[in-house]
Amino acid sequence: MSVPAPLPARRRWLPLGLAGLALAVGLLAWWRGSATSLAAAVPDPVTPEMAAPVRRALASAREAVLAAPDSGSAWGALAEVCDAHHLYPEAEQAYRGAAAREPGEFRWAYGLAVVRDFQGAAAEEVSGLFDAALGLAPRYPPARLRLGDALVRQGRLAEACAAYEQALALDPEFALAHRGLGQTRLALDDVPGALAALERARELDPTDGVTASSLAQALQRAGEPERAGEAAARARELEPVFAVPDPVRFALEARNVTPLACDRRAREHEARGEWSAARPDLERLLEMSVEMQGDDPALRTRLARALVALGEHERAAAELARALELAPDHVAALTEAAGLAQARGDLARAAELYRRATVRAPESALLWKRLGACLGPLGDLPGALAAFERAAGLAPADAELLHNWGTALARAERHAEACERLRGALALEPDSAGAHLSLGASLALLGRRAEALQHYERAAALDPTLPTAEALAELRR
Repeated sequence: MSVPAPLPARRRWLPLGLAGLALAVGLLAWWRGSATSLAAAVPDPVTPEMAAPVRRALASAREAVLAAPDSGSAWGALAEVCDAHHLYPEAEQAYRGAAAREPGEFRWAYGLAVVRDFQGAAAEEVSGLFDAALGLAPRYPPARLRLGDALVRQGRLAEACAAYEQALALDPEFALAHRGLGQTRLALDDVPGALAALERARELDPTDGVTASSLAQALQRAGEPERAGEAAARARELEPVFAVPDPVRFALEARNVTPLACDRRAREHEARGEWSAARPDLERLLEMSVEMQGDDPALRTRLARALVALGEHERAAAELARALELAPDHVAALTEAAGLAQARGDLARAAELYRRATVRAPESALLWKRLGACLGPLGDLPGALAAFERAAGLAPADAELLHNWGTALARAERHAEACERLRGALALEPDSAGAHLSLGASLALLGRRAEALQHYERAAALDPTLPTAEALAELRR
């Protein structure tokens, strides 16, 4: 029997190559199907109508989940971004994904409970979710307060009282928990208990209109109509307080990049001089304004103010130039641009801008004062004195203004008037070394050496770096 000759090597391996190719094709199809399935499982709430910063925040969080689908923190971040923007169905889905991957993380369990409560889920589900969250963080009072509120909505009043009492055991000064307890006790006809809780809530937060209104009802039912009327009158004057002091939810709100949220946060930071924190929200606001409503000179001016405080003068100047291009008479933009020019030593430009601002805001003492401060060094003493006089008519009790005015009067050799203004400045700020120095100089030129010596000595004591040595030596001879 003859034996067949062996196949050439290339032909011998051909069937295995085809099998490998088939396997590769199958794996690719599986991978594509798996990726498609994952993409479908990850919520995608982005719509073209959303503002660009909102779209970016949501898309970025979703991409992080797609890149790391087993990461609980990625799912949780997506949930929080959706939650912060009130996209509750998507937030619920993402919280469930996060909790499945990190079942011991309180934020995901708590976030899911809050969202389902907001969605009006069934009573048993909501209370069960809050119980699960509290199992992970039993000493977090806001969660117990929210559980109490949820139980009230379900009509489970005795259990709600227990939840409020547990919150107060953790934080005895939790005004909203006292309020909830008082309202619930009143619903249970426990009028003395309701009064005690509501009066404590009022002590802790006398600004809450809801507490005042509930207290009025309790007092009426307690047979105290006069006090009830007083409480009702207070309630009409007060705003209701609904915000829960909840650090976990407050942190989540920082993810909200809608115009309203950005503006609120920016204004809070601006009021406290927290310019680094204000800047990103101001930049988002400006971007959204340009995209949705049109360029806004007021927003550019606010951003410029933050940039100046952060030392980014070139960028600030560009923002102010654009603001003034949009609105040439915008007072805040003119003022900020003038201040920036003044800080850079361009007093002529600063004076021009301040003049333009005073035309639009002639009752601003600040603008007249700053205009005078620019005109004096430029050699326009009459203009400076007129500006200072106008400012003083609007704000007479301004130590800086009186000091600058006195200095300008001294330069105009009107030393008696200069002394009067400088004494006024020192009456407001007794430890102003510069005002003592200027007053000493004018007194010396008026021949009042003893008084001049006193003020020079005081200036030297307050600020040893001031050039007082020569004058002191002369006056002591």
